[in-house]
Amino acid sequence: MATQDILRHTIAAAREKFSELLNLANYKNYRIEIVKRNKTVAYIVSKEDFELLTRIEDYLDAKEADEIIKSSEGTIPHKEMFKEFGL
Repeated sequence: MATQDILRHTIAAAREKFSELLNLANYKNYRIEIVKRNKTVAYIVSKEDFELLTRIEDYLDAKEADEIIKSSEGTIPHKEMFKEFGL
C-alpha cells in the first residue's frame, strides 16, 4: 500500500465522517489515521488489514514460544509447578 493511501483526520472530523471513513477502509483499502493534538491515537483499517496483523502477531508469538521452549531446561511435573506458585 502506498503512503498516499493513508488519510489523516482529527477525532472531530472522523466523528463527522465516520461512515464515509469506514467505507474507504472497507472498499478502497485506505488506512485512516486518527489524530488528537497532532498525535496519532488510532487507525481505522480494513478487515483484511486487521486479519493480516493478527496473523503476523500470532506468527511472532509462536516463534517466540518456540525459542523459549528450545532454550528451556526441560519440563517439571505440574504438581511441582502448582506448589511453586502456591496453588
